[in-house]
This record gives sequence, structure tokens and C-alpha cells, in this order.
Amino acid sequence: LPGLRTVFSSIIHVILESSSQQQQDLALAIEIIDFCGIQQVLQQQADDDNNYEDRNRRLECFCLNDILPCTIQLSTSSQQHKQEEIKSCFILLRKALVEIDQEDQQLQLWESFLKELLTNNCQLGSLSIGLDILSEESSLHINCPTFEAFAVDVGVVAAEDTNKCEEDDIIVRNHLEELDRFFKSCLGWKTCLDNKRGDFQNILVSDAVISKWIAASCTRISSEQEEDVDGGGRDILLGLLITLATSCHKANREFAIVSQKDTSQLLLEAWFRCGDVWDKSVKDHLFSSSGDIMPFEIAEIMNSVIDAARKHLNNVLVSSCNKKSTNIIRWSRQGLELIEIQKMILSHQGMDLAS
Repeated sequence: LPGLRTVFSSIIHVILESSSQQQQDLALAIEIIDFCGIQQVLQQQADDDNNYEDRNRRLECFCLNDILPCTIQLSTSSQQHKQEEIKSCFILLRKALVEIDQEDQQLQLWESFLKELLTNNCQLGSLSIGLDILSEESSLHINCPTFEAFAVDVGVVAAEDTNKCEEDDIIVRNHLEELDRFFKSCLGWKTCLDNKRGDFQNILVSDAVISKWIAASCTRISSEQEEDVDGGGRDILLGLLITLATSCHKANREFAIVSQKDTSQLLLEAWFRCGDVWDKSVKDHLFSSSGDIMPFEIAEIMNSVIDAARKHLNNVLVSSCNKKSTNIIRWSRQGLELIEIQKMILSHQGMDLAS
């Protein structure tokens, strides 16, 4: 054990001093911890004091003095091949955090770590990798004020982002991919929406954050809006929120994360835009299985959306009679979407369309 402690200390020193072979060194550090236990590795001498305060102090020093500088160096790099190294850094952080018994101290250490990452302009994609790693440990608490505030800010900015990804625009594509991964990490995408039982316990953000995302996404596009407003980060966030909301209601959960009212607002917003979100997150997601009977709750929500959309459509068409024909054409197309979606609802409720 003393020899492994020496090796571990040397590895950490090399990682901090050199950028070469970091992945191999980080992997070896993880193996030593797995073999010996992190407390034994960080304990410099066999007869060191090993009381509660000393253990936590050693863990805090390891996180903030050893793991953090390496994580900052890697997470601010634009090099894609650093992803495995970033994963290893957060695995080390996770192993240290789970050793802290007190939830408040665990959360305080994570928040200190996160603040430094954000202060040093950690890339969103790198943070998402870390969130995925940390969320694999159910006993970890990472929903701290700094994380909540940052998540809200990202959502608000994304809701105003209409940058579309052209085929050769690598910068915009990477930006949108990072947004997509961040929101999916916050919503526990892999563990939640792919779970047929509808278990949504691994969402990392609070209901308050989701509510603010919904408010930012539902801008209720004006009938006077002529420009193309779909695409970009705003569509990514709206699409994910709709999938989350409708998945809750499709699963017939007694307690849904997103209320029926908010779900209706999200669906109505998608209809206003009538672009990729409407096609993929509403038509494809809700009506993907032609043989399935639509849950009553979803049908009820969709009917309320159709009623609200019809009222808006009537007002728009009346007020647009003496305006540019392109406006009338646009909203006429929106009306056809309502007819199509109502036919799909009747079909999924097992009703005869001819009756």
C-alpha cells in the first residue's frame, strides 16, 4: 500500500505538469483507487488521523487541488479527443464525492468545483460529459444553486437562438450539439425517457428550472411574424420539453413533471412554429405507433391545443384579409395541420373516420 500511495502521488503530479499521456495516467489513477479505496490512497501514512474531519479535508484537497486543475485544462480545450480524459476526471471526482457522508458538505464541495469550472469557461459539452458521469451515482446530490442558475441561463439563451445549422457550418453544428447534450444530461435523457416504466427520478434540475425553460420557450409567436422563426437552440429546447411532457402523460403517471396546462402550451407553441418540432416531437412522437390506442390524457391535451389553435387561426384569418397573401397562405397551411392532427387523434382513439 505505501508503494501504491507513492505511485498515485507521482501520477497526479505528472498529470498536473504534463498534457501528454493523460488518459493512460488518469486510467491508472482510477485503477489504484478501485483496488485500494480512495481513503487509503489519500492517507499519506498508515497511522495518519482518520477521523471524519480529516477524511473530508483530504477529499476536498484532492478534488480542488488535484482533479479541478486537470479538469479545467481539459474542459476548456476544443480538441474532441479529450473526451475520454474529461470522463476520467469526473470519475475521480465522483469517487471522492461519494465518500462524503453529509449531503450538505458533498453539495458544497461540488458547488465549489462547479463554480471554478464555469469561471474558467468550461465548454458546455465537457460539463455535460461530467453531469452524465456524476448522475450514474444515485447517492450524489448535484442540484446546487450554481448549477440551477446556470441551467436557467442556458435555457433562456437557447430559447432565443434561431441559428440554423448549414451543411458546412461546423461551428453552429457543434454549438447545437452541445446544447442538445446539455439539456439531455439535465433531463436524465438516457435513464428517463428510454425507460418504459416512466421512472423520472434522475432528472438533475428542479421543477422550477423546467418551468422557467417552458416560459422561455413558449413565446407565443405573433400572427404578424413573417420571418422564418424555427430552428436553432430554441427548437432543441422546445422539442425536448415536449418529449418530456408528453412521455409523462403517455405513461399515465399519477404525478407528471409537466402539468397538462404547460404541456398544452408547449404543443401550441410547436403548432405556431409548424416546423421540425411539430413534425418530429408532436406528430412523429405522439403518433409513432399506428396500432396503439392513444391515452385519454394525451387526447384531452391535444384537443385543448386544437381548440386554442382554431380560435387563434380564426382571429388571424379575419384580420389578415386585407394584408399580404403570404400571411394568409402561411396560416391556411397551419389550419391544414390541425385537420391532419385531428384525423390522427381519431385514428389513434380507434374511431371510424367516416362516421
